[in-house]
This record gives sequence, C-alpha cells and structure tokens, in this order.
Amino acid sequence: MNQISSSQENELDRLLALSNLGIDYYEPKQGLNYLTELAAKICGTEISLVNLIDSFT
Repeated sequence: MNQISSSQENELDRLLALSNLGIDYYEPKQGLNYLTELAAKICGTEISLVNLIDSFT
C-alpha cells in the first residue's frame, strides 16, 4: 500500500489552495494587488512583497 507522508499531503493541500485562488499570473495587477495590499495592512507597512510558488513557477 502506498502511503503519502504528512508533509506530502500538506504540499498537495497547499498547491490545491493556491490553484483555487484563481490568480492570473499574466495580469498581476488584478490578481496579486489585493494580496500585497492586505499583507501590508496586516503588517502595518506601506508595501509588502508576496511570493507564490506553485508546481509550475
């Protein structure tokens, strides 16, 4: 029987959640602006950077 480790399951869940965001990498202003603005607001900073790493990029 093939068992998937907990870290592999977590990675699959992470990739699925990222995919479900439906972010358009070709239109970053529409897809990522809200994430960077939210991160800056939460952190109390003027700007923020967010890296999203999926299975292709």
